[in-house]
Amino acid sequence: MADLLLYSLEKFKVEGRRWEARPDGRMSFKVETACGAVAGGLAGFLTTPLDVMKTLLQTQVKRPAVRANLFPRRK
Repeated sequence: MADLLLYSLEKFKVEGRRWEARPDGRMSFKVETACGAVAGGLAGFLTTPLDVMKTLLQTQVKRPAVRANLFPRRK
């Protein structure tokens, strides 16, 4: 999950540098903050459903299996 966040942050930084096209190759604080916010939001949007499924699977209460009597005894 952290890998996805870091990758998307770096990807947005590269795109932000290309979009802003400053001569020194650096981004302004506003653009860097916006890139970080978008990357964090995207990572959260993509990973939250997986975390919810994982949590639901981990908190399931297992009920004892009911054995069906396939061959009842005759009296």
